[in-house]
Amino acid sequence: MKQAGVKVFSITRLKEEKIEINDDLLVVEEPLEIRIRFGQTDDRKEMNLAITMRTPGNDFELVRGFLFSEGIIQKATDIISLKYCINTKEEEENNIIKVELADWIQLDEKQFKRNFYISSSCGVCGKSSIESVMDSCKMKVDSSKKFDLQQILLLPELLRTEQISFKYTGGLHASAFFDENGKIVLLREHKMRKFIRQI
Repeated sequence: MKQAGVKVFSITRLKEEKIEINDDLLVVEEPLEIRIRFGQTDDRKEMNLAITMRTPGNDFELVRGFLFSEGIIQKATDIISLKYCINTKEEEENNIIKVELADWIQLDEKQFKRNFYISSSCGVCGKSSIESVMDSCKMKVDSSKKFDLQQILLLPELLRTEQISFKYTGGLHASAFFDENGKIVLLREHKMRKFIRQI
């Protein structure tokens, strides 16, 4: 099985008073550092924004979601580029992403130059009031679609059957987008814990 975020490790297992050495599939968790470049073309600044522990894979999606939930970006065109930093130490390879923001993005550096934990890109932790959460969410959902309750209740089991990495490791949680017919449109598995804002 080749799956992002899952690797084969040699393990020692005690079974009925016998020691066995076997290969097993385990979930990998590594740090991801997010760096941003922003400001006017002739006065660009770079800042280490956050570090998170995550299961490697789909890192660019993770970074886009984090920037959106934190109110740094509002649309896809607010990002010029996302790329892994190269010429890094071996342990940092594919673990540092630099985001080039459009020059119209205005950031208050003081707002982000503080150390604190926030949960996995929820965009809520660290906010001091419900009002501040609502202010940071610009997207409005306007839908008249209705969903069958029984169909909704079946979604967790459907999600579980599609979790390939979880099937082999038991060490990941997941989230998914479903269409109105209960079909999975997008599924992501990860073992993501906390973000740490950097100075």
